[in-house]
Amino acid sequence: MSHASDPAPPKSSTATETTVLAVRLADLRRQHGLSLEQLAQRADLSIGTLSQVERGLSQPSLRTVRKLANAFGLPTAYFFDDGAGSADLEDGIVIRSGKGPVMTFGGTDMSAWMLSPQGLQGLQFMLVHIKPGAMSGRSNYDHSGMDLGYVLSGTLNLEVEERFFVLSAGDSFCFDSRRPHRFENCGKDDTQVIYINTQ
Repeated sequence: MSHASDPAPPKSSTATETTVLAVRLADLRRQHGLSLEQLAQRADLSIGTLSQVERGLSQPSLRTVRKLANAFGLPTAYFFDDGAGSADLEDGIVIRSGKGPVMTFGGTDMSAWMLSPQGLQGLQFMLVHIKPGAMSGRSNYDHSGMDLGYVLSGTLNLEVEERFFVLSAGDSFCFDSRRPHRFENCGKDDTQVIYINTQ
């Protein structure tokens, strides 16, 4: 059941987000003097996938964006579209409802809305909206830091090192992000999760 105070799911602007990610990725690659092949190897991605993302031809999965961020030692939030958020960040403290940077992963099935300033070091605080059937990726992945979350609505299937959990509204999780993991919405309703990742 939805209440007036429940956070609204992120509104998608996939074309803009894809362009922002593509431009930032191409700039980073050039600044670091890396060829597509070198970056693909560093990020453990195929050259074809990397080329499509950099040219703005495909919307990457969350797993792909994290691999790219890790390849440059940056937080995932670096690739988020600033949207209206930059003008509405009050003294680096408050982000108004609906104004935070947002990114849609793998089309429009999963969106993450930043709830913390992009410049905040070592922490990403997000509202993740996951449609039925959407997932972080088909295989497990790992990265530095800790993953913490609280399910606001719907159900979340979480796999951590071959252990499987089904979480419902009110359930929470916390684990070392270096443990291979993935998540998916196997339910019939949209899922919203408050998600925190430390790096």
